[in-house]
Amino acid sequence: MHNWRVQVHRGRHLIFPCYVGDAASGIELALRHGRAGEIYNISGESISHREANRIISQLSGRSSWRINVPAGLMLQFVKLLELLAHFTNREPFYPENLKPYVFNDWPVDSGKARRDLGFEPLTFAEGAQRTLNWYKAIGYRV
Repeated sequence: MHNWRVQVHRGRHLIFPCYVGDAASGIELALRHGRAGEIYNISGESISHREANRIISQLSGRSSWRINVPAGLMLQFVKLLELLAHFTNREPFYPENLKPYVFNDWPVDSGKARRDLGFEPLTFAEGAQRTLNWYKAIGYRV
């Protein structure tokens, strides 16, 4: 979030992270071994925003300190960002369509993909480390 040190609801909401390499692998496994019409969740274990922040902060050598922002205030800010996007012609870094993913706490289970496809996702920490390494390799300061 462009170095913004904010969190909503004390970071308690869940995310269902998926490392991009796992997504590609899961799609390939579904194409090769999946059954037509079946849905396979290809994500890692659900974790809280707070835990994801802690892991990424630790891996990048940064403080995990965040300002807690009440959900209502954050949603108003998001509306302002959307309005500004109309004038700048740039997508806001926190678009309103992310609301369901931030606030709905959807736990995702990849057990079916593991059983049927042999899908094995990286841990969040492993995927985050690979992502940070990639950013560093392309010259992005993390």
